[in-house]
Amino acid sequence: MKLKKFSLRLLQRAIFLILVSLFSVSWSPFSSAGDGVVAIVNNEIITQKDLNDFINFMKIQLSGQYSKEEVEQRVNQMMPDLISRLIEDRLILQTAYKENISVGRSRIDARVGQIKKGYASEADFLEDLTSQGLSLADIETKITEQFLMFEIIDKKIKSKVAVKPQEVTEYYNAHSKDFGEPELRWVRFLIVRDPEIADELKHLVFNYGNLDEIAAVYSLEITDLGWVTSKQLSGRIAEIVFNLNKGKVSPLMSLEDNNYIFEVKDIRPSGESSLSQVQGEISKYLFEKKMKEALKEWLDELMSKAYIEIKKEYASY
Repeated sequence: MKLKKFSLRLLQRAIFLILVSLFSVSWSPFSSAGDGVVAIVNNEIITQKDLNDFINFMKIQLSGQYSKEEVEQRVNQMMPDLISRLIEDRLILQTAYKENISVGRSRIDARVGQIKKGYASEADFLEDLTSQGLSLADIETKITEQFLMFEIIDKKIKSKVAVKPQEVTEYYNAHSKDFGEPELRWVRFLIVRDPEIADELKHLVFNYGNLDEIAAVYSLEITDLGWVTSKQLSGRIAEIVFNLNKGKVSPLMSLEDNNYIFEVKDIRPSGESSLSQVQGEISKYLFEKKMKEALKEWLDELMSKAYIEIKKEYASY
């Protein structure tokens, strides 16, 4: 069962701020003559260089997990809310500094090490940094800020959020039908590549009780898919498999360049999940819901007390 999502903007913001893999950026209260001012947050400014570094740091962190095309796609998805995210990060960091939050060096080194693992070698890592206009010191500063943000959010929000057992039970009672388990089938199959064997099996397959007998007679190898739902199979295969009775084999099927025979070894009917089966999932969902609501409330409060100015040419971000 997939629980309902909140608004895309709120969900993206919450994930963006809560997870350790936050995408942070370094600011300076002063800018060089060549830096255009993007926004002012209390007594600090965000420059065009900060904006560029923010984007490039995101690319560095994502490059170890995704292809270049996927990295660009994910970064582009964040662009519409980029300035507001930078402002929110700045407010959170200002709060962390006021409360004297600190981060141990070992945590920073460990995170740098994780990022490096996404590259074939350290030389490739450093080369990518250079291509993005970043240095190792820039990365370490940004990682430090990631942890500062994580720690202050944990202190101000996460540590104060709790889900009571009664809330889990009440949610289950109100949404029990949403926790239905789909029908599962244990599926096995044979691939028949020899045209002569395939032609013979078109006529003889129903003379065999199961795949084991067919495999033994024709020296074929059985592939076991295990328990699957209809959604995990392609349309034509799902139609055949989910119309077979337990222990029965399908007719020979031609798919692309090969022929297949499927067998349903066992069937597990659909049904509702018990509270004990889903209480962990519900508790996690309710915790995240409360966390997002509390985070939004806290951010709104920080925004209401702050002086924020976005330069006209960047107002569309």
